[in-house]
Amino acid sequence: MERKGKQILSTQAGRALVHALPKDLTDPVLTARWEDALSSVSKGRVTLQQFEEAQRKFVVRMIEAAKATTVAVGQARPTSGAGRGKSSTGKTRGKGKKAGPAGPTCPACKKPTITLKTKKGSAFFKCESCQSCWWPDKQDANTLGTKWGDRSSSR
Repeated sequence: MERKGKQILSTQAGRALVHALPKDLTDPVLTARWEDALSSVSKGRVTLQQFEEAQRKFVVRMIEAAKATTVAVGQARPTSGAGRGKSSTGKTRGKGKKAGPAGPTCPACKKPTITLKTKKGSAFFKCESCQSCWWPDKQDANTLGTKWGDRSSSR
């Protein structure tokens, strides 16, 4: 996130992170479920130990899902170091990985795309500005191919 005057705005890296998270973590229903569970603890219907154990299992499941995820995340904060790109492709954890180049330019809004991977590991490009997605071109994996909706609707 970054502050611009009185506003706090999400960065490209922040949006990429949220899009990379499992849906369970970004769904407001999760917060409601936790509130209900905590209410059950306070009313004595569930023990604190039962709640904590459920939380531990949930966290382990989310960590396992994160280990299997590959995502491109833009640079979170500008640095003065040379050779730093705007985005990187690779696993989100770990330090010292060099940033890779941004993806091809979006034809709709002329902003750079980022490279992401599907749950099955197939690469695709996404424009963080207009949210459009494309599959890589079959001849050149570094260029935009079929737009996401066009390909899936023709199957």
